[in-house]
Amino acid sequence: MHKIRVIIIHFLQNNRDYVFLTALASVLYPFLYYYNQNFLLLYSWEQFIFFIITYLAIPIAGFIIINYAIKRLSFLSFFRKYALTGLNFLNFIVLIIISTYGFQKKIIAVVLIFALGLMFLVYKQIKKIVLLQLLMSIIVIISLLPKLYSILNHSNEWLSLPDDIEHAVFLKKPNVYVIQPDGYVNFSELKKGYYNVKNNEIEYFLKDNDFDFYPDFRSNYYSTLTSNASMFAMKHHYYLKPKFKGDIYYDYGKTIAGKNSVLNIFNNNDYKTFLLLDYSYVLVNKPKIGFDFCNFSYSEISPMANSYSKKKDLLEDLRTSILKNKNTHNFYFIEKILPSHVQNYNRDSDGKTREGELYLDRLDEVNQWLEKMVNLIIELDKNSLIVIVSDHGGFVGYKSMEEAKTKTDEKSLIYSSFSAIMAIKWPDNIKPNFENKLKTNVNLFRILISCLSENEDYLNNLEADKSYMIIDKGASRGVYELIDENYNTLFKKIN
Repeated sequence: MHKIRVIIIHFLQNNRDYVFLTALASVLYPFLYYYNQNFLLLYSWEQFIFFIITYLAIPIAGFIIINYAIKRLSFLSFFRKYALTGLNFLNFIVLIIISTYGFQKKIIAVVLIFALGLMFLVYKQIKKIVLLQLLMSIIVIISLLPKLYSILNHSNEWLSLPDDIEHAVFLKKPNVYVIQPDGYVNFSELKKGYYNVKNNEIEYFLKDNDFDFYPDFRSNYYSTLTSNASMFAMKHHYYLKPKFKGDIYYDYGKTIAGKNSVLNIFNNNDYKTFLLLDYSYVLVNKPKIGFDFCNFSYSEISPMANSYSKKKDLLEDLRTSILKNKNTHNFYFIEKILPSHVQNYNRDSDGKTREGELYLDRLDEVNQWLEKMVNLIIELDKNSLIVIVSDHGGFVGYKSMEEAKTKTDEKSLIYSSFSAIMAIKWPDNIKPNFENKLKTNVNLFRILISCLSENEDYLNNLEADKSYMIIDKGASRGVYELIDENYNTLFKKIN
């Protein structure tokens, strides 16, 4: 500690300009901050190289070149003593805004004007500012290390199946459409709790089109990635039983969009598989896509976690796919990021009441889309199997999803997190006599495969219909079972 103190004092008191260090300090914290906040979406090598270039190499090179020019060009002599501070502020603020809000020109312009004005007042304190930025970077590194440990030490053992369901042989081969409206709560829950809304129009529409409803159906996990990974794996992962705070860092996108047991089964039964997304959320990490077709190419996917690629027209993409693939058996997974849920973080929330109102507005929008989607499938592929299933609840009643990680015994709040729509239109003579086993996402495909293969032995290995949450506040941190197989709410830590 004494040596560190001596080094710091020497750094502050000598007259040397530490150009490279000042440049590095201006970009290191924004780089680490962005990675730390979005680690779950950003740990591919391709993205790492992109951020090394855009967050570190280019800004540092620009800093050094501009600083050199200011020192050499006489007409810029007025700015020489302010150059290090101004360039430091320029890099630091622009990158922080891009990391937080994306490339917002107006915000960047306003903040830069303020920061460059402040430059004239604090330029003599630039070395203290550099030390502060380096200290902030060290703090982020400490937070990032457990995540790196987690990703380097995770195991895919949880993906192993207990039986030979991957070798299932279908005796019935309808085209299968799994439509996922993100965060769409089950009709049974929408009528009560924090929703208290009648959704009659869409319910009547689906009933008129021979859909069966599954009241109280729910997800096992609380987010799109964690829920869908479990659904396509047909196994529980328990968030991989995190050891550290925030430690759920596993490439769930790879399990969803990459080769998985469900896709293997459909491919083994001569099905073509299609992944249709309106936004590239599950592909941000650019996993190797296991579907035969995806409506996003890698070149369309932004490397920025808060800047998804252009929205796709799912109705048009589906119409095109159906018409082009009339002579094959087809499996479609279609994800729509609506009605979504309350904001992820308290800092972005408009408050409980307003977040609930916004959710219901989006619910009306997605209902209209669902009608068009179902009508399209029925028009072009009449005797198909259509499943409408959500990935989790809407979290209405919470200010943000962040609050859902606080211990609560209020049933309405817990069900608001996990309640999920489930409606199925069964083709002629396919509806199984075991449809009552459809209770949670993790068992959806095992039940569908048992139905299509007419092999009920696969039902012997259904996963527990339980819902889990990582709790950060109000109890010792860990994964807790919040809903049991009998729909009861509880608070039981998973060891």
